[in-house]
Amino acid sequence: MLAGKIRSMSAFFIAINRDLQPFDKALAESMMSQLDRFGDNTRELILGDYFAIGFQGTWRVPEEQGETQPLKHGELWFGFYGRIDNRSELISTLRELGLSIEEGASDAKLAMEYLANNGVDRLTDIVGPFSLFQFNQLSGELLLARDGMGARHLVYHINQDCILASSYEMALLEHPSLGYRFRDDAIGLYLTSHIQTRPASIIEDIELIYPGHALSVNSFKRDIVQACPMQNIAYTRFYKPDPAKRVRYATDKEYASEFKRLLDQAVRRRMRGIGNIGSQLSGGLDSVPITILAAQKIAEPANDDLAKDNPANNNGVKHHRTLSAYSWVFDHYAEADERAISGPICEAYGLEQIKINCDHIWPDHSPQTKLDPLGPIYNPFMSFNHELFKQAQSNHVSTMLNGIHGDLLYGYTQGILYELVARGRIRDAFSEAKRLRKSVASWRAFLSLYLLKPVRIVNWFLSAKRKSTVDSLERVLQPSVMSKISRAQHYLHKESSSALRPNQWCIVLGDFVGRDLAIGRYIESEYSIERRYPFRDRDLCEFMLAIPSDQLAFGGELRPIVKRAFAEEFPRNLRERVGKTSFAKVMREGMRNDQNNKRWGESQAQEWSRYVKQCYFNGKVEQNSYFDVVKWRCGYYDYWKSVCYDPLVKN
Repeated sequence: MLAGKIRSMSAFFIAINRDLQPFDKALAESMMSQLDRFGDNTRELILGDYFAIGFQGTWRVPEEQGETQPLKHGELWFGFYGRIDNRSELISTLRELGLSIEEGASDAKLAMEYLANNGVDRLTDIVGPFSLFQFNQLSGELLLARDGMGARHLVYHINQDCILASSYEMALLEHPSLGYRFRDDAIGLYLTSHIQTRPASIIEDIELIYPGHALSVNSFKRDIVQACPMQNIAYTRFYKPDPAKRVRYATDKEYASEFKRLLDQAVRRRMRGIGNIGSQLSGGLDSVPITILAAQKIAEPANDDLAKDNPANNNGVKHHRTLSAYSWVFDHYAEADERAISGPICEAYGLEQIKINCDHIWPDHSPQTKLDPLGPIYNPFMSFNHELFKQAQSNHVSTMLNGIHGDLLYGYTQGILYELVARGRIRDAFSEAKRLRKSVASWRAFLSLYLLKPVRIVNWFLSAKRKSTVDSLERVLQPSVMSKISRAQHYLHKESSSALRPNQWCIVLGDFVGRDLAIGRYIESEYSIERRYPFRDRDLCEFMLAIPSDQLAFGGELRPIVKRAFAEEFPRNLRERVGKTSFAKVMREGMRNDQNNKRWGESQAQEWSRYVKQCYFNGKVEQNSYFDVVKWRCGYYDYWKSVCYDPLVKN
């Protein structure tokens, strides 16, 4: 099933025969072949008596150079894909236990030693993106775990005959117990731009480890397994921050200072690595502070992190890492162009700025395009990123800082009073109302922003729902697809009930971002670039979820805490900025003028109509940006299916 070799990141699989029969070598090699698209530094395939383990890796941080995985200690096999951001704390804990652990130990070795000496209950102590497995070949016990922010992907399949797990679904699909079949509800939700309330793999019969969860299973209990394959499984959430936690300071300055400290820590953590660093710089309040902090960090004369071992060239000479900025620019769409802000930032910090003109960049619809076999997960922005990554790759960039999903930390404030009252949280509603009232000039402004405006939005939504407008799933999706979509509440709904902003809690700590990052990694891997996301830092997210809403939106102005934190660094036009840059026009015009996509959407097959009702595009529906996205995605689905899915199935 492999569709073109591309290299970056790391990936692993583990497959276990529960009847203890020898594992087929050809099958193990076939599963391993699916990992060839990941990693160019190390490749290991272990064939045990009744199991197989494969690990394909790229060394991304200095400490793991020269390391091969999986690690082995006695009867224990251990695999780790990720990065540990609080290494010093874990090393100190191990030394307090009397253990000798080197400062230069790899993240994988550090994680293995920490769990071996503290138990799986202490998984929550490991901060950073990771997915891991721990397998005892003597007892048959297997542990799978995924980091609390969902920054790494991890899936599994269990039946009475086998246990399969991997950081990449395609490795599992080589096993005869699984087929290359997609979940209708997952495709339907994707085409209509909705998210799953119960996260699952897009592949049927493959389950997803939720962020901050661990699964343990014993592969040997055949008497139990034959009756109920899932009975001897323990699925636990090891990372669960306290939703009732509140951070209260005396002044706005204290909030801003702590925010800046945590964001600086998040950026520093993500700059640890090998190779040059890039920053995906727009002119917004997410990417600009990240770029500023990274520039300040790289300029430090005695930098203990960035001066660490970079691989030497052929002459044995080691080079310091550089930082450069990469920006989308538009000559024909002034409202989307942000050079007036990003340019002066680069000049102020002496950064080279590489500008990618995106006026006419649009997705390629040729059969030669490398497409993700895990579904038609694509949007027009991806084409901008392809061009950006090409430029970055030519500058030997291996780490790209990105401000995406920062907006999740500042939203969910406008209707907060109604949300809290509806959940019976009167005390919190009163506390928030007092602070929000102080953030505006008058009672009239308070009533308009936080009481009347949310009411108008709610009333419009209810009215729209009664009229069955375009954002009603029932109107858009086929009944056969709707019947498979879970109507259950978000899986974090119960615990979020005591959070300050419950909806924000679910979206920040759920799997929405993790799924998005997994999709992006397929594209990044073509260019050997790893994007890293400071606004997904665990410590920063916990802080932002616990502070009052007036720090997130001040009198209707977004991100006041950011502007206060960077008051000295931001130029005036950024300090006075009140909204976000809109790409709506360039996206809308691009989608409507995409003739290749239109031909696919109107082709005779119209495979998309299995999910979306054809009558939805009969011209009677008011056309808007949502309509354009759904129509474009339907066309892209047919293109993807014909050039990626169908050939793989036939093979």
